[in-house]
Amino acid sequence: MVGSNHFSIDKESDSFKRSFRKLYKSTAVGLKESLINQLDAVISGLAVEQRPTSSRQEPCPKKITLPPLCEFRKLEFTISSGAAGQIRLMYLINLDLRIIKPLFVYSHKQFAKRPSDSEIQDFMRAAFEEE
Repeated sequence: MVGSNHFSIDKESDSFKRSFRKLYKSTAVGLKESLINQLDAVISGLAVEQRPTSSRQEPCPKKITLPPLCEFRKLEFTISSGAAGQIRLMYLINLDLRIIKPLFVYSHKQFAKRPSDSEIQDFMRAAFEEE
């Protein structure tokens, strides 16, 4: 598409798949379908709007340096009230290659603020190795 603002979505990150399985397992039965549908909609929406208002740039752990033209962001959305329904998606934007790479998804119940820097380092390194 000439002049398109769309980015490609890379859903193949192993760390993303593992984090989704953990989140799905911990999600209440009645909310599992909502989690899947909303997460799919949020990720699909990133192809069009890479920096929605519900997202913000996140600091990288000290031992990680992003490649040029890359951003590390966290997006928040809600599937229900309470900490278990507050979902966070960490992702990379590669502006040069026009790719969105989901890295990690979790609930506020799993991590009140965010995963530890060592966990973030692990999933970011794994994502860079997969490229």
